Amino acid sequence: MVKGCSGNIILRLTKGGEPEPIFNAGVIIGEGEKEQTLLTDTDGRVDFTYYAPQATLSLNPLSEKRPYSICDIRISASGINDIRIIGCQVFDDVSTILNCEVTTHREGTPVKKQTTRIPVHRLWALNPKNNDSGIFWGDISTNSKSYFKIIDMSRKSHLEELPEYIVVHCGKANEEAINKTVSFSEYIKNVASGVLYPTWPEAALQANILALISLAKNRLYTNYYRSLGYGFDIAAEQDGFLRFCEGRMHFEPICRIVGELLNCYIVKNGYKEPLCTKLCDGVRVPLGGLSQWGSVTMAQKGNSRDEILMQYYGDNIQIKMSEPTHKEIFLESLQKGCISSKVKMIQRILNRVALFYPTIPFIRDAEGSFGSLTEAAVKAYQRFFKLPMNGIIDRLTWDSIVYVNNSINKYAEFTGRQKVIYDDKVLIYGDMGNEVVKLQHSINSLSRKLGEKCIPKVNINGRFDDRTRNSVTFYQKYKKIPLSGVADKNTRKFINDECCDFIATGGCTTSEKKKYPGYPVVRGSEGEDVIYIQNAINAIKTLITGKPELVIDGVFGEKTYKALIDIQTIFGLNPDGVVEDNTWVMLECECPQTGTSAVG
Repeated sequence: MVKGCSGNIILRLTKGGEPEPIFNAGVIIGEGEKEQTLLTDTDGRVDFTYYAPQATLSLNPLSEKRPYSICDIRISASGINDIRIIGCQVFDDVSTILNCEVTTHREGTPVKKQTTRIPVHRLWALNPKNNDSGIFWGDISTNSKSYFKIIDMSRKSHLEELPEYIVVHCGKANEEAINKTVSFSEYIKNVASGVLYPTWPEAALQANILALISLAKNRLYTNYYRSLGYGFDIAAEQDGFLRFCEGRMHFEPICRIVGELLNCYIVKNGYKEPLCTKLCDGVRVPLGGLSQWGSVTMAQKGNSRDEILMQYYGDNIQIKMSEPTHKEIFLESLQKGCISSKVKMIQRILNRVALFYPTIPFIRDAEGSFGSLTEAAVKAYQRFFKLPMNGIIDRLTWDSIVYVNNSINKYAEFTGRQKVIYDDKVLIYGDMGNEVVKLQHSINSLSRKLGEKCIPKVNINGRFDDRTRNSVTFYQKYKKIPLSGVADKNTRKFINDECCDFIATGGCTTSEKKKYPGYPVVRGSEGEDVIYIQNAINAIKTLITGKPELVIDGVFGEKTYKALIDIQTIFGLNPDGVVEDNTWVMLECECPQTGTSAVG
């Protein structure tokens, strides 16, 4: 191994069946003196580097050394069962992504051990020079025979729509294995990461991934397994391709290309159905469709993806696209300065996603104007999901946001839970853990809504410290409930419901007719009443001048003061810059709909 070679492992822990991160879990790597313990952050995530062999080994089909290193990982935290992951693969200069769902255990019950065994990579298993005795998932057929069946057109799927969720058999059709429902995107990332080296040239990866997608879509289009009486949509091929392994790591280059090509598939000219593509490794199985190692050689010589595909599948093929099942179709890139209904839709989706991914900031004014807050939220999303961090909603980012949102919606449908669920445990000064993290995120989102003078922001550190207790007390004062500084069941319900109501509208501060608070709202005020006034001023200004004037920040500052005086003068009221009952009624009557925002 060349000194200094390493890869990156990104591990994220969530509760099984829920998009809720596990905070402060201990992640143990190495053994003995080299043992290291890391802690997951508020997103349930931990990143670390790990040694790896030099990348050139993975470009040699007859390498005598394994082209990746193996990292075994142990995970332990209060309230969850212990986890051990065996066989995580690390390649030089590649990010390995591990999404781990953990099961919780009740207090007082024994802690169970949950073990995930990741099989040896298929290409290394086929290497004649491989002397490893590793974990492997069964025989690989060296028979290049194609398995075809007559297409029953009466049972064909709707090819115009990209499959969203499929039932996968985690083995060959005739093998005993579990069935698992996963997204089509997750399925392709999983099977591709088990049969392709992520260090290969881009064109080779694209050609192989497109062949895998086409083969999978052919099986779905023809209802191959369902028509044979099986209770699943897809299974591993007889030659070992398309085998889904629960818990397998994904590789960042493969995930990126899958995101770009997921809507595509190969067809023969004059045909509608996806081509039943065949693949072989090109060494142990030298014939039978696309040669994996042959595609690497072609890519190294400068051949493109399409040239590689035509070399193995003939000149009479083309790439077609299926539409996604969701209605949010990508039309053009969105960036800072854009104003449109598509921006508004993405802003509200991002705010919903932010409930489950706390490091993504809420966008206060989700009204269709792409401003600095939206750009910051997009960059945070891109950083978390390992996308190019440019703050622009291009096709890759768009599809990812819509997919994650659909996954959250599916979760809500399956569980009947539309809001963030909180434990009814009372949180007091000195407490630590996941529930404190969620409380702190909720406090900060309400601080953005109501203003820092109403609810001061806190540091998100998972500790119920002085600042957290102070903010809880401020909130209790605002809601006129007992001032204890303790996040009891009643206080947590108020905070949770108000935060979710804020996000249910996509972070939009637009409201219906709002009653006069009973006291004048003056310069220096903060909170919901000021937000209502600013929205009303913007709506009226838009009718008069064609554009809004104020940034909706909930702070009654100099700009709000001057804009209010202008409105009062226009409507013949005393231009004193104070919102008393007469000015409030005017804003309520003259404003057709509050909620127009200058920036988002």
